[in-house]
Amino acid sequence: MLKPYIPILLGTGREGRMSEKVAEYLLEKVKMFEFKTEILDVRDFVTSVTVPAWVENEQVKKWKEIVVNAQGFILVAPEYNHGYPGELKIWLDKALAEYKNKPLVVCSVSSGGFGGVRMFENLLPILHYLGFNVLGETISFSKVKDDFENPDYLKLDEKYFKQIEMMKNSLLLSVK
Repeated sequence: MLKPYIPILLGTGREGRMSEKVAEYLLEKVKMFEFKTEILDVRDFVTSVTVPAWVENEQVKKWKEIVVNAQGFILVAPEYNHGYPGELKIWLDKALAEYKNKPLVVCSVSSGGFGGVRMFENLLPILHYLGFNVLGETISFSKVKDDFENPDYLKLDEKYFKQIEMMKNSLLLSVK
Protein backbone atom coordinates (compact mmCIF):
# COMPACT_ATOMS: atom_id res chain seq x y z
CA MET A 1 0.00 0.00 0.00
CA LEU A 2 1.27 3.45 -0.89
CA LYS A 3 1.98 5.88 1.91
CA PRO A 4 -0.38 8.87 1.91
CA TYR A 5 1.14 12.27 1.10
CA ILE A 6 0.47 14.76 3.92
CA PRO A 7 2.59 17.90 3.57
CA ILE A 8 3.32 20.42 6.31
CA LEU A 9 2.23 23.91 5.29
CA LEU A 10 4.37 26.69 6.77
CA GLY A 11 1.92 29.59 6.81
CA THR A 12 4.05 32.66 7.47
CA GLY A 13 6.68 34.47 5.46
CA ARG A 14 7.90 36.69 8.30
CA GLU A 15 11.65 37.11 8.76
CA GLY A 16 12.92 35.30 11.86
CA ARG A 17 9.78 33.17 12.04
CA MET A 18 9.70 30.71 14.93
CA SER A 19 7.03 28.76 13.04
CA GLU A 20 9.76 27.48 10.75
CA LYS A 21 11.45 25.77 13.69
CA VAL A 22 8.12 24.25 14.71
CA ALA A 23 7.58 22.98 11.14
CA GLU A 24 11.10 21.48 11.09
CA TYR A 25 10.45 19.81 14.44
CA LEU A 26 7.19 18.33 13.14
CA LEU A 27 8.90 17.21 9.93
CA GLU A 28 11.42 15.19 11.94
CA LYS A 29 8.66 13.58 14.00
CA VAL A 30 6.25 12.98 11.11
CA LYS A 31 8.96 11.29 9.00
CA MET A 32 8.66 8.34 11.40
CA PHE A 33 4.95 7.90 10.61
CA GLU A 34 3.18 5.95 7.90
CA PHE A 35 2.99 8.83 5.42
CA LYS A 36 5.17 10.93 3.13
CA THR A 37 5.66 14.58 3.94
CA GLU A 38 7.64 17.71 3.24
CA ILE A 39 7.48 21.35 4.25
CA LEU A 40 5.71 23.62 1.79
CA ASP A 41 6.55 27.26 2.47
CA VAL A 42 4.09 30.11 1.94
CA ARG A 43 7.02 32.13 0.54
CA ASP A 44 7.07 29.82 -2.48
CA PHE A 45 3.39 30.32 -3.31
CA VAL A 46 2.38 33.88 -2.49
CA THR A 47 2.45 36.84 -4.83
CA SER A 48 1.99 40.50 -3.97
CA VAL A 49 -1.61 40.31 -5.17
CA THR A 50 -4.35 37.79 -4.55
CA VAL A 51 -4.85 35.42 -7.48
CA PRO A 52 -8.20 33.66 -7.02
CA ALA A 53 -8.69 29.96 -7.68
CA TRP A 54 -10.71 30.53 -10.86
CA VAL A 55 -7.99 32.55 -12.64
CA GLU A 56 -5.65 30.69 -15.01
CA ASN A 57 -2.20 31.15 -13.49
CA GLU A 58 0.89 28.91 -13.21
CA GLN A 59 1.15 29.42 -9.46
CA VAL A 60 -2.53 28.56 -8.95
CA LYS A 61 -2.15 25.50 -11.20
CA LYS A 62 0.91 24.30 -9.25
CA TRP A 63 -0.87 24.70 -5.90
CA LYS A 64 -4.02 22.95 -7.11
CA GLU A 65 -1.93 20.00 -8.32
CA ILE A 66 -0.35 19.68 -4.89
CA VAL A 67 -3.74 19.86 -3.17
CA VAL A 68 -5.23 17.22 -5.49
CA ASN A 69 -2.30 14.86 -4.83
CA ALA A 70 -2.27 15.36 -1.06
CA GLN A 71 -4.41 13.17 1.16
CA GLY A 72 -4.31 15.68 4.01
CA PHE A 73 -2.38 18.59 5.50
CA ILE A 74 -0.64 19.78 8.64
CA LEU A 75 -0.79 23.57 8.86
CA VAL A 76 1.76 25.41 11.03
CA ALA A 77 0.78 29.05 11.48
CA PRO A 78 1.51 31.73 14.05
CA GLU A 79 -0.78 34.13 15.80
CA TYR A 80 -0.06 37.72 14.83
CA ASN A 81 -2.16 40.32 16.67
CA HIS A 82 -4.87 37.73 17.47
CA GLY A 83 -5.12 36.71 13.81
CA TYR A 84 -3.46 34.68 11.08
CA PRO A 85 -0.88 35.93 8.56
CA GLY A 86 -2.32 37.63 5.48
CA GLU A 87 -0.03 35.67 3.20
CA LEU A 88 -1.60 32.46 4.50
CA LYS A 89 -5.04 33.65 3.36
CA ILE A 90 -3.66 34.64 -0.05
CA TRP A 91 -2.12 31.15 -0.35
CA LEU A 92 -5.28 29.31 0.68
CA ASP A 93 -7.38 31.34 -1.77
CA LYS A 94 -5.52 29.75 -4.71
CA ALA A 95 -7.80 26.68 -4.54
CA LEU A 96 -11.32 25.92 -3.44
CA ALA A 97 -13.07 22.78 -4.71
CA GLU A 98 -9.77 20.89 -4.42
CA TYR A 99 -9.87 21.20 -0.62
CA LYS A 100 -13.23 19.41 -0.27
CA ASN A 101 -13.06 17.02 2.69
CA LYS A 102 -9.24 17.02 2.84
CA PRO A 103 -8.20 16.36 6.46
CA LEU A 104 -6.30 19.22 8.04
CA VAL A 105 -4.60 19.51 11.42
CA VAL A 106 -3.73 23.01 12.63
CA CYS A 107 -0.62 23.59 14.71
CA SER A 108 -0.79 27.09 16.10
CA VAL A 109 2.31 28.94 17.23
CA SER A 110 2.76 31.84 19.62
CA SER A 111 5.40 33.42 21.79
CA GLY A 112 2.68 33.92 24.40
CA GLY A 113 1.12 31.46 26.77
CA PHE A 114 -2.00 30.61 24.75
CA GLY A 115 -0.16 28.99 21.85
CA GLY A 116 -1.95 30.81 19.05
CA VAL A 117 -5.49 29.72 19.87
CA ARG A 118 -6.89 33.13 18.81
CA MET A 119 -5.37 32.64 15.36
CA PHE A 120 -7.01 29.23 15.14
CA GLU A 121 -10.38 30.66 16.24
CA ASN A 122 -10.20 33.30 13.50
CA LEU A 123 -9.00 30.92 10.80
CA LEU A 124 -11.41 28.07 11.57
CA PRO A 125 -14.51 29.51 9.79
CA ILE A 126 -12.41 30.14 6.67
CA LEU A 127 -11.03 26.59 6.71
CA HIS A 128 -14.58 25.23 7.00
CA TYR A 129 -15.79 27.46 4.17
CA LEU A 130 -12.93 26.27 1.96
CA GLY A 131 -14.12 22.70 2.54
CA PHE A 132 -11.37 21.28 4.72
CA ASN A 133 -12.16 18.52 7.19
CA VAL A 134 -10.55 20.28 10.16
CA LEU A 135 -9.58 17.61 12.67
CA GLY A 136 -9.87 18.19 16.40
CA GLU A 137 -6.33 17.14 17.22
CA THR A 138 -4.77 20.60 17.11
CA ILE A 139 -1.41 21.31 18.69
CA SER A 140 -0.75 24.68 20.29
CA PHE A 141 2.93 25.57 20.55
CA SER A 142 3.11 28.25 23.23
CA LYS A 143 6.15 30.22 24.38
CA VAL A 144 8.02 29.04 21.28
CA LYS A 145 11.04 31.20 21.94
CA ASP A 146 11.59 29.41 25.25
CA ASP A 147 11.38 25.97 23.62
CA PHE A 148 12.72 26.49 20.12
CA GLU A 149 15.64 28.88 20.56
CA ASN A 150 17.41 26.09 22.42
CA PRO A 151 19.62 24.10 20.01
CA ASP A 152 18.24 20.87 21.50
CA TYR A 153 14.64 21.72 20.58
CA LEU A 154 14.33 18.53 18.56
CA LYS A 155 14.33 16.76 21.93
CA LEU A 156 10.95 18.20 22.95
CA ASP A 157 9.34 14.79 22.60
CA GLU A 158 8.27 14.61 26.20
CA LYS A 159 6.26 17.82 25.95
CA TYR A 160 4.58 17.16 22.58
CA PHE A 161 4.79 13.39 21.97
CA LYS A 162 1.23 12.50 22.99
CA GLN A 163 -0.26 15.33 20.94
CA ILE A 164 1.77 14.40 17.86
CA GLU A 165 0.73 10.74 18.24
CA MET A 166 -2.94 11.78 18.43
CA MET A 167 -2.49 14.03 15.38
CA LYS A 168 -0.91 11.16 13.43
CA ASN A 169 -3.65 8.70 14.35
CA SER A 170 -6.38 11.16 13.47
CA LEU A 171 -4.81 11.96 10.10
CA LEU A 172 -4.31 8.30 9.22
CA LEU A 173 -7.93 7.49 10.11
CA SER A 174 -9.14 10.41 7.99
CA VAL A 175 -7.17 9.95 4.78
CA LYS A 176 -8.77 8.20 1.86
